[in-house]
Amino acid sequence: MRGACMEMVHELARRDPRVVYVGSDLGAGTLDAMKEEIPERFFMEGVAEANLIGMAAGLAMEGSFPMCIPSLPSSRGAPSNRWRWICACMICRCG
Repeated sequence: MRGACMEMVHELARRDPRVVYVGSDLGAGTLDAMKEEIPERFFMEGVAEANLIGMAAGLAMEGSFPMCIPSLPSSRGAPSNRWRWICACMICRCG
């Protein structure tokens, strides 16, 4: 299932130049084809999922469509806190 998801991210990136991949440690070989074909829209952040969320939010604010896929199932705590902070900042900025 994860492989199919990754293949779809690559296919979406081929179709739409706004699609970027922002991910964490996926393992060797995952999305290598996308990395070779469109390296300017491939960001491997590492294992700091909260930073991954911040990068994705910044890219989205600039008009990109980030596909953000963390590697750990435990990446619900700090990243969700980061999302709350980003949303609050956007509300204050827009309101």
